[in-house]
Amino acid sequence: MREVTSITTPSKSPGATAEAKQWREFKRHDPMKFYGGTDVKTTELFLKNHEKIHSTIATEDHMRATISSSMLHGEADDWWTTIITTRGVPRDWIDFKTQFNQKYFPPTVLRAKRNEFMALRQGANESVMEYMGRFSSLLPYPWRIGRHRD
Repeated sequence: MREVTSITTPSKSPGATAEAKQWREFKRHDPMKFYGGTDVKTTELFLKNHEKIHSTIATEDHMRATISSSMLHGEADDWWTTIITTRGVPRDWIDFKTQFNQKYFPPTVLRAKRNEFMALRQGANESVMEYMGRFSSLLPYPWRIGRHRD
């Protein structure tokens, strides 16, 4: 009986302890949850929030996707479960972001944002600061175009 107990009881390896510490530290920063949908700003905010936390606490690359995917809920969690089932667990953070961007920044949205960026002009009653705010908010989108096939 003793042998069976010792075999089935998980050991506390240093790796498991380090991973648990990263999970706790990440949760302590109150990470944003993501439920899916079509709001590009919410999608962008989710990635920025998680990247900032991961950078701040120096999350190991192989843990970033696992930790951030735990913050997917509802439709986003259903989608992620399908991704894992059909394609397997992502290898790293870049793989996670690639899958995430393909789902939540579809080419149609990116084309619309690119067109909005290209047509951006300062309004007659708009301050330079207001214009710069609109410019800055659109700046990431034209550069995402190359990541998708039009």
